[in-house]
Amino acid sequence: MTKKLLTLTITIPLLLLLFTITNRRHLVGTAQAIGDLTVDWGPGILEGQPIFTVSNMAPGQTETRTVTVANGASSSRPLGIRGIEVSDTGNLSDVLLLEIKENGVSLYLNSLSQFFLDTVNPDTGIPFSTLASGASATYEFIVTFDPDAGDQFQDQSVVFDLKIGIFVELPEACQNIQFTQPPIFGTQNRDRLHGGNGRQLIVSFEGNDVISGGNAGDCILSGPGNDKVSGGNGPDAIDSGPGDDQITGGNGNDIVMAGPGADRIEGGNGHDQVFGQEGNDILKGGNGNDTLDGGPDTDSADGQLGTDTCDAETETHCEL
Repeated sequence: MTKKLLTLTITIPLLLLLFTITNRRHLVGTAQAIGDLTVDWGPGILEGQPIFTVSNMAPGQTETRTVTVANGASSSRPLGIRGIEVSDTGNLSDVLLLEIKENGVSLYLNSLSQFFLDTVNPDTGIPFSTLASGASATYEFIVTFDPDAGDQFQDQSVVFDLKIGIFVELPEACQNIQFTQPPIFGTQNRDRLHGGNGRQLIVSFEGNDVISGGNAGDCILSGPGNDKVSGGNGPDAIDSGPGDDQITGGNGNDIVMAGPGADRIEGGNGHDQVFGQEGNDILKGGNGNDTLDGGPDTDSADGQLGTDTCDAETETHCEL
């Protein structure tokens, strides 16, 4: 088998899984701070240039690139990764191995083609590590050309992207949302997060946050803290964390799942489903045929307009 086999171009742009994009302006060293994570792809990364460009890769040859991720939050952050196949002539990805190491310890080893399949979910990818509060780790991405590959892979090429970021497991109410805009992530501090005109994932994490969903059906996940959440327009799915939250579904058939705490929830316009958890919650349906379920503890439900179904210790304007 000849040694001069292929031109391999592996493009890893500086995108983060479930993250917005920070532009690179011809930086000498490229580091991004998005949310509480800092992702550093190392020195010499110029805007518009791929991180991996390998020419004439020989059987058994490897190419390695290194990224450092640091977590500045007061709690741990799960990391996710996704591979995106751009082009793969001659099924070259079948004979390329991808290994991912964290601080020298192997986390993942499989063919590149299998990696594409494993991480096919466009919104979440797969979890591959968890960074503790204040911790940092160095990750190696090692591509190896199978030394036993046949001559049919001569002059073939593969181009793929990687996205690294925070892994978020979507609640059931969000799993059918087809996101059309980049996600928005907060930090451990008090954040103001605003959605746009498309369907987005919005995650606030810790802090007393203010969140508005924008003009489409969004998935809003608020973390611990006393948050103020407005779904805006569209059929939103809102899942709040612990804290005394104030939540308004807005316009659309919304699903609101409150976390532990004394929450105040109003469905707004549309046929809404509102669910409380632990704590003395106040639920209002607004306009539409709503379902209000206070959950444990002493809750009040006011169906308001429409034919509403209620389950609470105090019920007002509840027809069913």
